[in-house]
Amino acid sequence: MMSELTGQLLARGVNRFDIFTEEFFTEVDIPDTLAPATVRFARSGREITWTPESGTLLDAAEAAGIPLGSGCRTGVCESCRVDVRGGQVAHLSTVDNTPGTCLTCQAIPLSDLELDG
Repeated sequence: MMSELTGQLLARGVNRFDIFTEEFFTEVDIPDTLAPATVRFARSGREITWTPESGTLLDAAEAAGIPLGSGCRTGVCESCRVDVRGGQVAHLSTVDNTPGTCLTCQAIPLSDLELDG
């Protein structure tokens, strides 16, 4: 229903930024078959090595002391969205995601990665 309504609003000329939706997820399972990846946070210039034990990109950033938006944990869904400058990510749940971005609370790296965070 939310995807259909969002599409209708976009078709009527409403800016995507002005359309708010929420999805609630349970804990995500990180596949242990993934390889470690280097994740660079462009704004802070910091870099971490992500492993499956690190959890989501948001979990890994927080553990390293790298501040990212995370109001999603308090009901402000999509506030953890960041631009992906390079590399590939996967979302561990079904999300309505803007191309070239990721929701760090649901995303993991599939390759070395650079985020605008």
